[in-house]
Amino acid sequence: MRKLVRIIFFVMPYLLSLFLPPFNAAGAAVDSLTCGKQCMKRGQYKHALSDFQMAVKKSPKSCEGHLLLGQVYCKLKQYKNGKEQLRLAIRYGHGSTNAQQANVEMMKLPQELIAPKTGPETQKLATILSTQSGGGNSPRPTVIDFYATWCNPCQQLHTILEKAKVEYGDKLAVIRVDVDDEKNQNLIDQYDVSPIPTLVYLDAHGQVVSFSVGYPGEAAINQELKKILASGL
Repeated sequence: MRKLVRIIFFVMPYLLSLFLPPFNAAGAAVDSLTCGKQCMKRGQYKHALSDFQMAVKKSPKSCEGHLLLGQVYCKLKQYKNGKEQLRLAIRYGHGSTNAQQANVEMMKLPQELIAPKTGPETQKLATILSTQSGGGNSPRPTVIDFYATWCNPCQQLHTILEKAKVEYGDKLAVIRVDVDDEKNQNLIDQYDVSPIPTLVYLDAHGQVVSFSVGYPGEAAINQELKKILASGL
C-alpha cells in the first residue's frame, strides 16, 4: 500500500501536466483584464480593481493594464493612484492607442494633481538646464516643453515656441523634453509631469511661475512668456 502511495505521489504531477495547460503569466494577465472589464461594465469597480492589480502584477509593462487600473482608480475617486497608473500607461505605451487614451484620461484629473512640482531641487535643475541650452553662463527665463511625437497639439506648440525663440533670442531658453525618451524620465519625474503637452514656465531663478496643460492658444503662451521675461530684467 505504501509503495502504491509513493508511486501515485511521484507520478501524479506528470499525469496532471498532460491534461492541464502550462501556466502562462501573459495569458493569466489577459484573463484578469477580461474579468476586470466585465466588472467595470457592471459597475463593480472594487472587483475590477482587484483584477487589474493582478494583471499589472503579472505584466508590469502592460500599457492596457495600467490604463484600465488608472481608470478604475478614478472611478473610485482615488485620483492620486489613478494618476500614477495613467502615467505608467503613457510611459509604456509609446504613442499607442492606449497611451493616447491614458493621456486623455489624465486631462480630466483635478487641476492640483496635474500641476508640475516645484521646489529647491527643480529650481537647481532649471538653472542648470537654462545655462546648458546656450546664451552664456547666466540662468535665464525658461520654458520646458514636455511633448511626444504622436501628440498633435504638441506640434502646434512647437511652432509657436520656435517663433518665440527667434523673437527673444538669448533672453529666453526653450527646452523640449520627449516623454517617450527613457533618458528624460528622471526629468519628467522630478517635475512630476502628467498629461502632455505640458509647458512649464520658469523665471530666471528657476522658480515655476505657471504652467499649461493641453493647447492654450498662442495669445495665452505669449502672455506667460512676457511674465517670465520680466523676471530676467
